[in-house]
Amino acid sequence: MPFKVESSGQEVEVLGTHFNISAYDDDKLAKTTLLEGSVRLNGKTILKPGDQSVLKNAEIKVGQVNTEDAIAWKNGKFKFEHENIKDLDAEGSPVV
Repeated sequence: MPFKVESSGQEVEVLGTHFNISAYDDDKLAKTTLLEGSVRLNGKTILKPGDQSVLKNAEIKVGQVNTEDAIAWKNGKFKFEHENIKDLDAEGSPVV
């Protein structure tokens, strides 16, 4: 049964799938990562498994990602690439 998730200026129509959405109020962008199945964003952009959309300033860009990295948080893991450990705060986020 399809359903919709609305977050950070995007509407994700779920068409039977496994997916992850990262859209926090203090983030400058929203990410939707598709692991399996399909989703439609804002009524037009369809993601395939392995795709990640990034919504920033009302513009959606889609690219391929490592889905294991996108859901590592679910398993209590954090993955950083090209980050100096000294540049991370106590929560593991890059200090800006």
